[in-house]
Amino acid sequence: MKHVLTILVVLSISLLSAQTIVPLSSATPDDYGNNNYIKDTTGVLNAFVGTWQWTDGNNTFTLKFVKKTQWNPQNFNNYKKDIILGSYQNIQNGIVTYDNLNFSTDDSQLLNENYATALASYDSPTILSIDMGDQEKHKQLSGYFYLQYIPNLIMEGQTLTAKLEVHPRENWSPSLNAQPALSGYSFPYTMILTKID
Repeated sequence: MKHVLTILVVLSISLLSAQTIVPLSSATPDDYGNNNYIKDTTGVLNAFVGTWQWTDGNNTFTLKFVKKTQWNPQNFNNYKKDIILGSYQNIQNGIVTYDNLNFSTDDSQLLNENYATALASYDSPTILSIDMGDQEKHKQLSGYFYLQYIPNLIMEGQTLTAKLEVHPRENWSPSLNAQPALSGYSFPYTMILTKID
């Protein structure tokens, strides 16, 4: 009888802490909580993963995206979610002005300056909502990353492009590293990038 009671207690605890998997592509705001895992069950984020680049003369902006599963840094949220993390390299007039392409996705490094500088969430099969920093100008940016092709209809040899369109988040919490935002921008906030890997 003691063994049966122990098994029932362990089973009850397991069921209480069980995680419900909710497909990312059909998740609603009500799904964000209750220890749910918002999972990319169909691989919709895979089309965004890789290295994207914009070039204009001696200026190059390279954005690298990776897929992070079960993201919930420092157990901040009551759910886990598959997302896209990224960072960038900026070259102006042939000089590297910022480079964080070898960024960390380790959640324990969230406040470290080597952590990803871009966080993107699924909006649709061709759109990510993106929050990122213009590290050189100490600005928080938000906007969208639009694929300019349909992921399931790629033809052999097709050039894959995407549009990045972000804007400064005015009157938001303190600027990056609590430094005042500088005027201007260190890279174009609207650009067409080509997938290079």
